[in-house]
Amino acid sequence: MRNFARAVRTANAELLVEALNVIEEQYLWTAAMRAVAQSPCRSNEFRGRLLDLWLDSGDRVRNEVNDDLLLIRALRAMLPRYNGPAVKLYRGETFWNRRRRTYGIAWTTSAEVARDFANERARRGCRGGSVLIETLASPAAVICAPAFVNGRYGEREYLVDRRRLRSVTVLERFEQCSPFSRVIT
Repeated sequence: MRNFARAVRTANAELLVEALNVIEEQYLWTAAMRAVAQSPCRSNEFRGRLLDLWLDSGDRVRNEVNDDLLLIRALRAMLPRYNGPAVKLYRGETFWNRRRRTYGIAWTTSAEVARDFANERARRGCRGGSVLIETLASPAAVICAPAFVNGRYGEREYLVDRRRLRSVTVLERFEQCSPFSRVIT
């Protein structure tokens, strides 16, 4: 996946498209993220373009990579850097992840958006149900703030490195339900 890393490092859009085609065809997202984590993008403008790609495909890429710590390193190398103050953030998370402190990367400034995620059947169907959590993320914990750069989904999203969060508080807990039952809000 050297071509992917080289495309990111040198802001080469043509090489990026070629590399992405290979990654998709051969399911090489983990190798691509490992390579790019060691080869940061030097162009702030290109980082913005990579953010658009992340917003379109980030959930799928996260599932394919299946290693949040690797993904965090790669996102720091690829996406626009956060340059703001500490920020209060919320996340809808499974109780299982809360217990293990393996929170996901995407957080929001909106408690309502996070509550909606916490109340989704997929999260409530997990062992122990789900939770609405809150943190005050230091600037060092924030990888990128898509909400500032591209807020097209209205989720007021921030990408966060969970290892740098000092305190995470449970605001609400949603009981476990069958993944096949209907969730009533």
